[in-house]
Amino acid sequence: MGGEGKKLANSPLAVNNLWVAPFGSAPFGSPPASEALVRKDWKYFYWPEFEREQLFDLKSDPIEENDLSSDPAFTSQLEGMRKRFAELKSAAK
Repeated sequence: MGGEGKKLANSPLAVNNLWVAPFGSAPFGSPPASEALVRKDWKYFYWPEFEREQLFDLKSDPIEENDLSSDPAFTSQLEGMRKRFAELKSAAK
């Protein structure tokens, strides 16, 4: 077991985690559908029903209170996360 943690830390899954929760459009208050890309220090959310994105800096905001998606200072980070998200989602089909 000694080397397993190290292998996981260097695996693509430890760097890029694609998350898809196919809920939404269901009766009785089901949570809305959401998709996300989670990296070591960043989380990108996409809410398909609302066509809404969110971006969080997990290092400085670990409880995800400050959505940076509309902050011009983080445009490059948002675009990079959006691109990687699309690549992973396409590869997962």
